[in-house]
Amino acid sequence: MLSGVYVPFRAPIVTKLYSFDRFLLLRGWVPAINLILITFIPGLLVPMVHPFLNDFVLGNTGIPVPFFVGTALGYIVSLFFARLFFLKEKTDHTVTKLDLEPGPKENPVKAAIRGMGMLFVNISFWIILLYFATSSLPGWATKNWLPTLFSENLSIDMSEAGPLSTFTIAISSFIGVIAGGILSDKWIQRNVRGRIYTGSIGLALTIPALLLLGFGDSFAMIVGGGLCFGIGFGIFDANNMPILCQFVSPRYRATAYGIMNMTGVFAGAIITKLLGESTDAGNLGQDFAMMAGLVFVALMVEVIFLRPRTVNMTDK
Repeated sequence: MLSGVYVPFRAPIVTKLYSFDRFLLLRGWVPAINLILITFIPGLLVPMVHPFLNDFVLGNTGIPVPFFVGTALGYIVSLFFARLFFLKEKTDHTVTKLDLEPGPKENPVKAAIRGMGMLFVNISFWIILLYFATSSLPGWATKNWLPTLFSENLSIDMSEAGPLSTFTIAISSFIGVIAGGILSDKWIQRNVRGRIYTGSIGLALTIPALLLLGFGDSFAMIVGGGLCFGIGFGIFDANNMPILCQFVSPRYRATAYGIMNMTGVFAGAIITKLLGESTDAGNLGQDFAMMAGLVFVALMVEVIFLRPRTVNMTDK
């Protein structure tokens, strides 16, 4: 099952796992683990409906369904579909030797400091970091507080609000990532700013979504806002790394994206704490809607100031 699998990473790297007998080699660990995680995702989605399994699957028999059963079920099903539709055996296992010239050895600490120094004098990287961190605020807010918002605005129990909000965001985000990737790849062939425009469309969709989530009081408004947010944020998220590649050379991309992720997590920690206090004060919906203003600022910064000159920045 593992032979001939190409695993695309979030960063622009494609690693080949040639055959099962090479599974234990170091180069096989990362794509193999990634493959396991990909198949494990349905195993995490199935338990989201766990509270409903007893009612709809087993009826009133009173037989409890352990949590791990749902996870295992999703994992097994995903393996079956992966084998059926995606994983194909390859007869050619020829390994092409890369012609790499050894470069001079460099102290890793000095290399890290120099890399961060190169990034911090890059104005475009600061702009990317700013809009990424700002856009991370509603992203983490939905991850941590959307079930509570659904429960309060729709007056439903948390056992129903949790799966409803999670499915709404997960499914719509998946659609957004696929649509955003396809649109961006097509647009970049005609316009060097195609990826920026695509990411901006995604951010623009999250603005009315946050207003609907914050002020909506009906099922259609709340779920519609969640779907709109998921699609928009998926489009935006699918273009973060490609946009970074237009301004940062391959030598510093891992450092740049690491700093972006760290900043995004810090922003998420701040907004999670603030929305917790907002929930205690009874202003969760209002503060959710106020984040639309921050997203609008990030959108303007992205569209006005990010002007790439190339599709893929290089060291030359």
